[in-house]
Amino acid sequence: MALRSPILAAAAIAACLAACRTYPYAQKTPDELFADAGVDIGDGNGAAALNKLEYLKTKFANYNKEGVEFRTADAERVSGKLWRAFTDFKQFEEHYRVTSYYYKNLQDSVYAIGTQLIQSRYSFLGLGIFRDADDGVLVLQFFVEKFSASSRADEALRQIAEYKYEIGDYQGRSKPTKRS
Repeated sequence: MALRSPILAAAAIAACLAACRTYPYAQKTPDELFADAGVDIGDGNGAAALNKLEYLKTKFANYNKEGVEFRTADAERVSGKLWRAFTDFKQFEEHYRVTSYYYKNLQDSVYAIGTQLIQSRYSFLGLGIFRDADDGVLVLQFFVEKFSASSRADEALRQIAEYKYEIGDYQGRSKPTKRS
């Protein structure tokens, strides 16, 4: 049966091309899946990386757990799921306290998440509640507590102080009094 509509023909061709480009999960080794997820993260495609890492966790549960957990959190960060990425990085830090391979990357990632959140001016329905910046304060406070020797700890504290000043949340601020 021939396709008579050019729109239907184009849709059929697009579907075939998409099917041909489907990632061959089953043909990949765990090392290849892990490496390809890293490439996706580097390319800014967190969703594709997350798909590969989930497949890796499902089919090869004991493969490089430390690396897979770190890369999953990093893929979430790249996907823009900043709070989720932070909680995953925090859990990673708790599970792998003495990790030299990921320590610097963990610092960099947590600092980047905190900075991105504290600079955001998004709030729930624009009402000034449930602000991303408030989450950024929490992330940067965690950063300062866990990585106090970092050269960026002072900068994290400065960002927190600047934000608190901006919203009027600091000690010494006189509160308005009611006049009768």
